[in-house]
Amino acid sequence: MVGRTQRLAVAGLLLASVALTGCEYLDMLDTAKSHAKLVAVPPSYTGPGPVTVHFNGSIHADGPCDVKYRIVRSDGISTPLEKLDFDHSGTKNVSKAWTFTTAWTGWAKLQVESPEWTESKPALFKANIHAVSVTLAAIPPFHKGPGAFPVNFQGVIATTKPMDVTYTFVRSDGSPSVAVTKNFPTAGPHPVSEVHVFVPPSVGWWKLKVISPETVESPPATYQVIP
Repeated sequence: MVGRTQRLAVAGLLLASVALTGCEYLDMLDTAKSHAKLVAVPPSYTGPGPVTVHFNGSIHADGPCDVKYRIVRSDGISTPLEKLDFDHSGTKNVSKAWTFTTAWTGWAKLQVESPEWTESKPALFKANIHAVSVTLAAIPPFHKGPGAFPVNFQGVIATTKPMDVTYTFVRSDGSPSVAVTKNFPTAGPHPVSEVHVFVPPSVGWWKLKVISPETVESPPATYQVIP
């Protein structure tokens, strides 16, 4: 109704005073700005991809109001325009999840387009996604018996795109391993392996280590060969 005083708070921003047909929107007090926000969960990530980030925010109105909003990213991607109906004063939550498969640094904002245009402070996010991820397993991890025994170290190098990868095996006993360069013509998992014969007693671990195009290594694959 004309003349009704209402206040709209969007994710921690300061609203400008503007007169509208159905209601009048007033500046948010500084003390109220902390009650609404837009945040990225998690705000940063380092590791293999993909990673899903949830941008969570809220919109508060002091009275009946229809709000049209969207969530926009610094790279130009945005959600469709959506609508919230406030029958009375209160707060409603909004959220958008985006999945990242490559490194990304930027922000998302909660934008209100009507009854007036305004936007939240940016919710910052940084994804340091490895182009390569690795796993390694010792097959079998345990053997008991006389004489030398072969253990097959089976690894997987997963890439996010076609690339040349140089890798080696790191051993707990410090013995050297030859670096190998392979061309992986497609993205996805690529099996690699090496068989080593152990003379009992032999206990330790190997790691699969990628040297190029970036440095990353697997958790240790432990083994035991005992008489």
